Amino acid sequence: MKYFKHLKDTEMTFYAHFKTSISYCILLQMGALRAALHSLWPDMYPAAVSDVIETITRKLEKRI
Repeated sequence: MKYFKHLKDTEMTFYAHFKTSISYCILLQMGALRAALHSLWPDMYPAAVSDVIETITRKLEKRI
């Protein structure tokens, strides 16, 4: 496995980093879809973006 400085800096294995990054990707994609739906139908997912931000913030705070 190629050496990745970022993995050393974050003290994560490749697999742990992959899992974490993919989970953020999925959350952001779901949030983007909900935000787009909300733009078309304002009563649908009124707190979509703020919910995603709160979820990601909680996940990041757990790591600290």
